[in-house]
Amino acid sequence: MFLPKRPFYVSISGKGGTGKTVLTALLLKVLIEESASDDILVVDADPATNLPQVLGVSINKTIGDVAEEFRKKLQRLDNFGFEKSALLEYYIVRDCIVETERFDFIAMGRGEGEGCYCYVNAVLSEILVKLIKHYSVVLMYI
Repeated sequence: MFLPKRPFYVSISGKGGTGKTVLTALLLKVLIEESASDDILVVDADPATNLPQVLGVSINKTIGDVAEEFRKKLQRLDNFGFEKSALLEYYIVRDCIVETERFDFIAMGRGEGEGCYCYVNAVLSEILVKLIKHYSVVLMYI
């Protein structure tokens, strides 16, 4: 199988029920089998967070979980002079990235309540800009 030069980014999106989850899992399987690379990042950017179950990955927290917990702590952190974005990034890397033998996994999840995912999407975008530098293949499920 031909794989383009690194880095290699793939994003899979579409309406619900169109097979995105299956396509993502199959594409990951092919990438693992056809590539010697073990620096693959799989990103579940779907708020429903179904991909971990299909891939057999156990997640402790999603970015949404950590971002909501962090937002609740912000008032207390103001008094200590911490750089908030660096601290949030640390919590996400520590609590959200799952490392498997052949790939790493991170899930966006969702924030509390109904409605807009703007905050969680913004946090995911910021963390991905920094994370993708460390991977030769990034597979994003939207």
